[in-house]
Amino acid sequence: MTKGIDVSSYQPNSKLDWPKLKAAGVDFAVVKYTEGTNYMNPEAFAQVTSARAAGIVTHAYHFFRAYNIGGARAEAVIFAGKLKLCPVDGYAIIDVEATSCNVGKDALTANINAFLDELAQAGFDRLGVYASLDWFRNKFNRDGLRPGVLIWLAQYPTSAAVMLSYADSRKPSDPCDVWQFASSGRVDGYNGNLDVSVDYSGKMTATWPPAVENIRENEEENEMIYNYIDGNMPEWARPTIQKLVNKGLLRGNENGELGLNDTMLKIFVVNDRAGIYGE
Repeated sequence: MTKGIDVSSYQPNSKLDWPKLKAAGVDFAVVKYTEGTNYMNPEAFAQVTSARAAGIVTHAYHFFRAYNIGGARAEAVIFAGKLKLCPVDGYAIIDVEATSCNVGKDALTANINAFLDELAQAGFDRLGVYASLDWFRNKFNRDGLRPGVLIWLAQYPTSAAVMLSYADSRKPSDPCDVWQFASSGRVDGYNGNLDVSVDYSGKMTATWPPAVENIRENEEENEMIYNYIDGNMPEWARPTIQKLVNKGLLRGNENGELGLNDTMLKIFVVNDRAGIYGE
């Protein structure tokens, strides 16, 4: 049984003392990478690099917002693209909790699986689903999820500040691989509350093949980034990207920048030619 935390931009890397966190009992960290199709955690790459340097096993999560299959696949492409730029050691996880994706049990289950299938097609085989007890029970079909996915369950018995040892004598209501037992965790190495989890499966600290070599094989170290549908973007990709923007499946950041690399363009175009995004 090992313990871990998850972090986002709300916990800036400059405020996280990763060696102290490791010494306090943190064995794994799950870092927020992306949200929807227009947000990238600006702290993500620094957080992953610093955590790994301290001997903490790294994973990544995407905050899911899609309400249909096309949107789910588009979000997965964005997530996969960022993961290829900065690979993690273990799991790529979908965080399912946004109101926008609560579209009924069968539809949401299909959307989650479409997201996971897209990641698998991009070469990621360590996949997980994060949700609360209510969502796992009532908002989608847990038994209908892609086989073999890691189950990360959020259920908080208390809102009071707790230590990592809080979970040692407690269990969640439903079985899971990983239990996020509090959002009010206090751990030496960060001055504030942290989401804290316990891993019952050993999967979050398993020894994996080197992630960087596996994912970046045959890829350029400095891929071109395309922020706009203009002359810099390959002509073969522009119609598909314009379609996705027009349909609202792809949105830029607050500056209108799309942040797409060559890998993302290729996946979007292949999916479009397969009819995934419609006419």
